Amino acid sequence: MDLLSFEQLGFTLTTKQLDANRTRIEIKDKLTEETLIITQNVLDMSEEKKLIDKNRKLLFHSLRKDNEIQEADYTHTLPTKKVRSFNATGGYTLRIFKKQGTSWVWFKEKNVGISATMQCNASLEDAELLRRINNLRRPLISFSHGDQNRSGYHPIQPNSRSKNCQDYPSQGESSMIRDLEGGFNQGLRCMNSLYEQYKNHADARVRAKAAGFRTLMKKLMGNFVPGARLPFTFKCENDVGSWANYFTGEITKKDVYAFAKTCGENGGEKDVPGIVLNTTAFRTLSRHDRKSTLFHELFHHAGYYHDEDSNTYDVVYGLQSCCFGASDAPRSITQIDPSDFSCRRLMSQNHGQSEDGVPNIQD
Repeated sequence: MDLLSFEQLGFTLTTKQLDANRTRIEIKDKLTEETLIITQNVLDMSEEKKLIDKNRKLLFHSLRKDNEIQEADYTHTLPTKKVRSFNATGGYTLRIFKKQGTSWVWFKEKNVGISATMQCNASLEDAELLRRINNLRRPLISFSHGDQNRSGYHPIQPNSRSKNCQDYPSQGESSMIRDLEGGFNQGLRCMNSLYEQYKNHADARVRAKAAGFRTLMKKLMGNFVPGARLPFTFKCENDVGSWANYFTGEITKKDVYAFAKTCGENGGEKDVPGIVLNTTAFRTLSRHDRKSTLFHELFHHAGYYHDEDSNTYDVVYGLQSCCFGASDAPRSITQIDPSDFSCRRLMSQNHGQSEDGVPNIQD
C-alpha cells in the first residue's frame, strides 16, 4: 500500500530560503487551520518554532540553541515559559516563568542532573569499588536484616533500614532484600559494562559519559557503607492508607509503584535518603520488574529527576531500558549488551535533551 502524501494527510508544506544560513518551513493543518513555522540556522545550529492559529495568534514558541532550550506555551490562562540551561556534566537548570502583562515573571527553579544534587553520603572509595567489581560471586551490595527496634524500623546492613515491609511480595522483607540485591547488582554492573565498553571511545563526550557512570556508581554505593552519615530507608506503604491519593494518581495523574526520597528534592525530610514502595502495586509485578523498579528509584539518588516535558530524553528510563529491557522482553544480568540500540542511545543523549533528530553513536 502506498503511503499517503503530505497533502493527502491534510497539510500544506512550503519551504523558503531566507538567506545563506537560514531556512523557513511552514506546515499548515487544513483541518485546524493552525500553522507551524520552523526557522533553522545552519551557522549556529539553532532552531525556532512558532505555532499560530488561523487568526495568527501565537499558541506555542520554542527556541533551541547551544546549551539552552526555551519553550513558551500561550494556551494556559497564564502563559508559561520553560528555560533549560545545560551544563557540561549533562545536568541542567529548569527555570519556569509565568506571563504577567507584557513581562515574563520568574515562578520557580529546579536543578536537574548530577552536578545539581546535594549528596547525602560520601562516595565509595575507588579501591573498594574495584574489589567488589572483581568479586563476581557476590552482589555489589549485599544486605542482611536484623530485629525490629523501638522506632518500628528493621535494621538492614549495611547502613539501611526498612519499615512496614512485611507485606512485600512474596515473603515480606526477606523477598525485598533478595530483590534489592538482584536489582542493584544488575543495574550497577550494567553501568560498569557501559564504562568498560565506551571508556576509550573516539568521541570525547562519550568517554566523559562513560567515566561519569563509574563516578555515579561510587556515589550510589556510598549510601550502603557501614558508618555512613545517613541511613538509607526502604519504607513500604499501600494504596489504601494515607498514601492512597498519591499512589493511585489523584495527585500525580498516574499510578505510582515507588518513588525516591533524595537529598536534592527532599533534603531535611524524614527517611531521606530512601525509597517508598507501593506494596499493593508491587504485588502485580514480576520479580524482574520489581528489581528493575528498585534500581530505577535508586538511580534517582544519582541526581537525575524526571522532566516535566515528555518530549525530552530521560536518562533514568534510558538506563533502565539498557540494563533491564522491557516487561515483555526482560533482560537478565547475563544478557546485558552495552552495544545494543537502547544502550547506544543512552550514550548519545543528555538528560532533558530534545529527542528530535538526535543520532545514536556508532561503535
